[in-house]
Amino acid sequence: MAEDRRKKYAEARNLILDYIRKDLIGPLSVDELLDESPRYSYITGMLAPTSSKAEYDSASEQEVSMDVANDGNDYSLESDETDDELQVSRFDLPSSIGISFYVKPETSAVNAIVSWGEYATEKTTYKDKDGEDKEKNAYRRRAKEEIIRINLQKADRRSEYKLESDESIHLYVSRFEFSTGYYLVTIYVINKREGSADDVANIMFQTKLTVKSV
Repeated sequence: MAEDRRKKYAEARNLILDYIRKDLIGPLSVDELLDESPRYSYITGMLAPTSSKAEYDSASEQEVSMDVANDGNDYSLESDETDDELQVSRFDLPSSIGISFYVKPETSAVNAIVSWGEYATEKTTYKDKDGEDKEKNAYRRRAKEEIIRINLQKADRRSEYKLESDESIHLYVSRFEFSTGYYLVTIYVINKREGSADDVANIMFQTKLTVKSV
């Protein structure tokens, strides 16, 4: 009886999580057609294009993060901050996501699977209040995925890969060896397309990075 309850609770949690993912990240369907820009339909899971002049340095980012975490300051909201002040704040979309993991010394290679969605505008027709056909812009999703094989035995301490389907999307791989012989591997996928984040065509939506052993 207890096991049946746990199973039902797990199923309920999975349904809730799936709904939240579809609502915040999307998509509702693989090739969905949206009446509004996906930039406003979803609020997370997006990678905006990074500046063409920006240089990526994971080590520097980690150092900055540690400095901020240990500087002794309290970055929580002050009690006198109002909702109006929060509403005018602007948050830039990230340009990269990453994952870190440990591998055994004998691990020769892993596959990095990058998947995302791209939206292109297309014309659709609808009936206005007078019953006449009108045209409007809609956004059609195209699913994208690529698998990159990473040879850990031949990898340098830091390596860079470009996706075959889009050379403006890069993978950065870092590998650090411990005295135990184990490796810490970090993989980042970065949107290095040029252009503004206001242009939907430049954004990677529903971005996902998965690593599997070979």
